[in-house]
Amino acid sequence: RSSLLSGKLRGGKLSERDKKQVAARDKLLNKSKLKSDYSIFRGIQSNKPLRPGELIEDKGFTSWSVMPNQAEGYGITGTFTGRTLGTVLMMRVKRGEHYLPLKGPMRAGVGMSDREILHPRNAKWRVVKTFKHKESTFGSPYVLVERILGN
Repeated sequence: RSSLLSGKLRGGKLSERDKKQVAARDKLLNKSKLKSDYSIFRGIQSNKPLRPGELIEDKGFTSWSVMPNQAEGYGITGTFTGRTLGTVLMMRVKRGEHYLPLKGPMRAGVGMSDREILHPRNAKWRVVKTFKHKESTFGSPYVLVERILGN
């Protein structure tokens, strides 16, 4: 699974099998190109507010969704009544960029899939601004980020 492999990339030790899986995903991502422009979202657990100019880094492959409410749910911790809101990262990606759609049609509001897009590993993003999203289900803070190229 991608999450287990990404956890190892973030701080674990990679076996020879893991290294082959990383190489295979890298190859898929390098071949794959988006067919349209999208706004994509990723829910994260954050202990502090993110500020414009801050950098966010992730050594693993990351999964994003074209559905903001799906991403928002992934950042929440705790029980429903005692929950801690996460932060939702939002990024605009362009047709022809190397991201890998994972499952389901790439249109929000169709079916039950998260409409996931796999982001390459060793990613760096810069916080552009924070805002409230009009479609926020839980009131989580949203953060517009831009990918720093070269990763």
